[in-house]
Amino acid sequence: MLSAKCDVRKSFMLVLLVPILAVLQFQVDRKLNDRMETGRGWKEIEGKSQEDILFQDFLSWLDGHGAIRDKIRFVDFDNFGRGALAIKTIPSDEEICSIPTHLLISGKVVKESEFGRKVMEQYEALEKLEEDAIEEGEKFKLSDEWTLTYFFILLEKSKGKDSHWGPYLSILPHHIGTPLTFTQGELNILKGSNLYSGTLALKTSVRKSYDRFLPLVKASVPSGFNFDEVFGFDRFMWAYQIFWSRSLSILLDGQRIGVLAPLIDMLNHHPKMKVSFFTDEIKKRFRIDAHHEIAEGTQAFINYGNRPNEKLLLYYGFIIPNNDIDWYFVRIGIQNENENENENSDENENCDEMDEVEKQEKRERTQLQLLSLKRMKLSFDHYFLMDKVPIVPRMKMTLRILCANEEELYLWEGRGNFAEDSKDKDSNLASDSRPGSYASDSVEDVPLSNRNEWLMLSTLESLLKGTAAKFPRNLQDNEEDLELALKNRRNFSENSIHAMYYVVGQQRILRDSLNYLKEMQRKFHEKFLALFQMPQLEKIIPLKGNDWLLYKMWFSANSSTEALSWEFSQDLDRPVICVTGCHENDLLGIFPENSVIIPQNLDLGNLVDGISEVSEGGLVTLYLIREKFQESSSQKSPFFKVLQPIPHVIFLEKEDVDLLFGNSYVAQNIYDLIDENFAEFQEIMEKLKENGNFNPEIHTWENWRWGNSVWTLRIELDDPEIPSLLIPMATGFEYHPSHQLKFRWNSERSRLEMSSLYTYSGKSILFNHMPDMTPADYFLGRATVVDQVNDHLFAFPHEISEKTRNLLKIKSLDFFGSHYLKVSDRLPSQLLCIFRLENLSEEDLNSTQVSPDLDQIYSQKNELETFQNLKLKLNSELEKISRPISKSTPSVKNAVLYREKLQIILRSSLDLVEKSLLDL
Repeated sequence: MLSAKCDVRKSFMLVLLVPILAVLQFQVDRKLNDRMETGRGWKEIEGKSQEDILFQDFLSWLDGHGAIRDKIRFVDFDNFGRGALAIKTIPSDEEICSIPTHLLISGKVVKESEFGRKVMEQYEALEKLEEDAIEEGEKFKLSDEWTLTYFFILLEKSKGKDSHWGPYLSILPHHIGTPLTFTQGELNILKGSNLYSGTLALKTSVRKSYDRFLPLVKASVPSGFNFDEVFGFDRFMWAYQIFWSRSLSILLDGQRIGVLAPLIDMLNHHPKMKVSFFTDEIKKRFRIDAHHEIAEGTQAFINYGNRPNEKLLLYYGFIIPNNDIDWYFVRIGIQNENENENENSDENENCDEMDEVEKQEKRERTQLQLLSLKRMKLSFDHYFLMDKVPIVPRMKMTLRILCANEEELYLWEGRGNFAEDSKDKDSNLASDSRPGSYASDSVEDVPLSNRNEWLMLSTLESLLKGTAAKFPRNLQDNEEDLELALKNRRNFSENSIHAMYYVVGQQRILRDSLNYLKEMQRKFHEKFLALFQMPQLEKIIPLKGNDWLLYKMWFSANSSTEALSWEFSQDLDRPVICVTGCHENDLLGIFPENSVIIPQNLDLGNLVDGISEVSEGGLVTLYLIREKFQESSSQKSPFFKVLQPIPHVIFLEKEDVDLLFGNSYVAQNIYDLIDENFAEFQEIMEKLKENGNFNPEIHTWENWRWGNSVWTLRIELDDPEIPSLLIPMATGFEYHPSHQLKFRWNSERSRLEMSSLYTYSGKSILFNHMPDMTPADYFLGRATVVDQVNDHLFAFPHEISEKTRNLLKIKSLDFFGSHYLKVSDRLPSQLLCIFRLENLSEEDLNSTQVSPDLDQIYSQKNELETFQNLKLKLNSELEKISRPISKSTPSVKNAVLYREKLQIILRSSLDLVEKSLLDL
């Protein structure tokens, strides 16, 4: 199976067509469900045709070798073809039929045959020559054993009656309707599905196995042997399909193997039949038992196990209508950090230190994500189910973990305490999920954070829409095609009908999953509407003044934004962007290319001559400085006159940062940001001096900071050609976690299109948020303080000893140097775990075994020291961010608001520590 990619394309269905389609679906399902009936419609085998004569010879061969089949008789059923009729009632837990084990065709039998021994000799010689090329050890050898079995089946079939299995091989079907033998037209019906790409990959794999063994087989048969007729690739493909459509997995001689079992494999499959097949080692018999009563005169079935239509069609050549265990498979993965890197080695060598820091952070986050997945026994393999709950917690938790940042993984209480045997689990995350128990496995459905939940739902939506968009035809058209085919069966092959029904089933699963997701998103949105209070609309008044009038006229002339207006919010004490009513996905604004600021398209003349490397922000800053301070008739002068001050941290002086945040991690982040910008400013100013374009009156650090802060209002696009741009708006969008705008660059019309993902009634402030950003990101990058304190985190560094790091391995944890706190009713398990381990005495270590449990308590003394040391640490961090400051610039005011959120977190955590100390 191949994974589904997340390219987003939209498809829809008219509401008026839904009742019609429901009728079509019922008719299609009813006709195809006839195949699954276990009724009494059957007739005796006439015995006149060559096929019937061969089948009677096969039954005589079975009886001659001691097969037991006295409870069944083979007849031709109306909807199943040939199958086993119960000629007496078979009670539950009794044998249906059995054969001696020497009639089985297994890998062991093949290798011990004369043909098998000769091929193995050739294989061992080849293995010595290609020892370095052999991969995956046992897996490689097992696949070769299967390949040898396919050749063995062909050899034995060519012997006719001289073969021990001749009567059995002679009655096997000449055609198995799997996609491996579909015509190109039949295969094209599957386009867009996993089965289409999976079939192409399987064909390639089968051909590779055939080509590898062909020389070995040629060297193992006598000269003059009719090789091409017996072992041609078409015949090999037939043997491959025979093996996989009929083989059973059994325990024989203490090993789990796949075998062909004459007689037993003649029973038809039914997914509801409760049977078991096993080997009686003492009696040397292979038998199948029923585990519910089979009434006389009804069909006795085998059950291949829980199989979706995808596997049934690929391996068995049929489908089950309305298969209630059907699913759509997706593989979710973590992108390799090198996937999108430029292959130019010179450019890679010039990666700056910040890139390396970001890469290291990504590696650490990925390590935490993989560890969390492993501890929860989650994998990358997932399924959308044909069920009233098509998206199960297992998939949601995997996506939550893969969307999580380090802080969210640290604070997630769910990842620490799982069964101890989880650490011994196979680390191959691409194969952990077993579909049979996929929906029933107990995985707790717990959101990690508001930000993470939004990202998870958005990722899930992209995955579903992108997957559905891969199909060249929509569900409605495919359902109509299927109905037409069923009415005119003579004009359509059975393969075509099977393919159509499979595709329709896959698209129905995706449709139902998307509808289920929309309901999840609606509930999530309602939750946030209840949590966050909107500013009062009656406190929004029109903006006055000539500058605002000119700006509004200028903006209207350069864009199409009739639904938008600029008003003054008394509640927020600043101008805001408002919208006059809109529905979900309504187009709110159109901005032609000449009305927005795109870094790649800026005409800076000779200003940047000799400057080879300038960041996007640097280019825009140079442009804004020139337009505002140098060009007397700038086209964008109305924008600059009303542009509101942006309280960005870049305007803070270092003494302000020290007073506000001491030597905390926040201070360090601000210092890094200021230093990075100042270094770029100095470098570019030196280049301007060299090319003669430096103007000391306008090219100042103050103006540079202003231009750089304006760039923080930029719009990020999911477009490799134009990743970001700036709309000349007088103010940024107000933050609200339940509202989001959608921006799309229309390359055909060279314009930016803005739409709302939500409905606004009447006049309202227009809100937006970027779901991948944390409150810290908003503060440092967008000069916005998120009001909801529960969304904020406080981080502080902590150096741990090598002894503690080694003990953490027992708990399957890794620690990258920072603790995280939030407002909660309990302290983070990982925080307490590390402080407890740091304070472990030799006496504690000798008397208590460290377990994988994060909440393990070692001794009363250790517990007391843990909370005392934690109190000292948190008081120290609180002191760093509690110094008074007299300045009242916009940036200082904004920073004070932000640190108040952090102070609340620390005081809340200290209250929990004090309570624990009192309890002790």
